[in-house]
Amino acid sequence: MIFLDYSPFANIENEYFKSLNETSRYDKARFQNSIFDEVHMIESVDVVCTPDKKEWDYDTVFLWKCDNLEAGNVQLNGIPINQLLIRRRKKDEFTFENLKAIDFDPAVQFYEFKDRFIESYEDYVYGIQPMGGSVENPILGEVTIDEVESEFGSVWIVGKDTQYELRYDLEVGDYETVIPTGITETLGSQFPTISKNGHVKYRRGTVRCTIVSDKTIQGGSIHPKEEKKIRRAMMAFLTDNKPKFYKDGSGESMLISIVNAPTLSPINELKRLLYTTDIEFIEVGGIDMNSLATAGLIGGVAIDN
Repeated sequence: MIFLDYSPFANIENEYFKSLNETSRYDKARFQNSIFDEVHMIESVDVVCTPDKKEWDYDTVFLWKCDNLEAGNVQLNGIPINQLLIRRRKKDEFTFENLKAIDFDPAVQFYEFKDRFIESYEDYVYGIQPMGGSVENPILGEVTIDEVESEFGSVWIVGKDTQYELRYDLEVGDYETVIPTGITETLGSQFPTISKNGHVKYRRGTVRCTIVSDKTIQGGSIHPKEEKKIRRAMMAFLTDNKPKFYKDGSGESMLISIVNAPTLSPINELKRLLYTTDIEFIEVGGIDMNSLATAGLIGGVAIDN
């Protein structure tokens, strides 16, 4: 059953009020002689009447499942909602990871969150969960989920507050897996003894590209001041000795540290207004949320699943 709240002028038979105009605001609703097992109010009137029940969505203003006396968007089992918890998992996995807790404001309808620590060609499930109580004793509500398919190109090097896309004249070297191996040759034995450190295994690689500013790309001609600005900013970013998140358009990703100093090579044919850079990196950790938080790339959210 769907109730549409229309303007009182909609039923007046005259030449001036012939259209059904929905009301822009209502303060209360009253039902008599009725039985419900769920009441769901949304702001949109563009809905299809089906018997399927819908979970809390972005345009929901009231959802009462009729098994308690609490409903609406500011209470959680009688406890005020103070934060919205954003969670994520890969589609083929079962455990959510906590990404961020956003302070909840009843007057705000839309919240924006950008997740830069994702892989290309991957399906993710995101969840939004209302949270009340305290940090020590949080009260969590039901999770509203949505699926997102991730796909992007180029190579991205991501920091805590900054990221750079490596796009032009891009050359990605081999991803070499390093497993330290010892070879011992002993007297009286035809073959050597091989020993490996089973706990040490990481990748290393190189990438090369031409540094080009957005203004040069959009304008179609080289802007020397912008090129100088982005070149210096990018070199400061790559040499700050902080871990970075590396991802490429094929789906590879890793937590890296830049090793050796990135090189800058001027393109003399362009009067040294554009430069290429060569970057060498090694893998230094996992890409789960705990590892990224330990590396200082994100803020940790210590909430039990």
